[in-house]
Amino acid sequence: MITAKCEFSSIRIPSDPKYAAAAAIYVSEIAKMIGMPAHDLKSLENGITEAITALIGYSFEAGEKENLEIRCERIPAGLQVSLRDKGLPFGPAAMDPTAAETSSTDAPDTGEPVFRL
Repeated sequence: MITAKCEFSSIRIPSDPKYAAAAAIYVSEIAKMIGMPAHDLKSLENGITEAITALIGYSFEAGEKENLEIRCERIPAGLQVSLRDKGLPFGPAAMDPTAAETSSTDAPDTGEPVFRL
């Protein structure tokens, strides 16, 4: 039996929005390497830039010096991009403690947002 080799990579950037575009280009290059159509790459870059900028704006105080990790992993459905930080909690429970109890989702509760592309 032959098993597929895991394709995983990550980078870390400072918690400063000016690094979001560079990180988005990194994700786009990974997506290109695994076969994402060229016409979708710019939309991917824009979406990742917006997600990183929003996450930094929500999770960190102005001037706070932390890192944000951007992880890319090839999965059977395509590319999974994870954004990991050590800032404020993110998700329904962080916004409304009762939301987590009533929220139903197929994704496991890992404590981090996961974007599948």
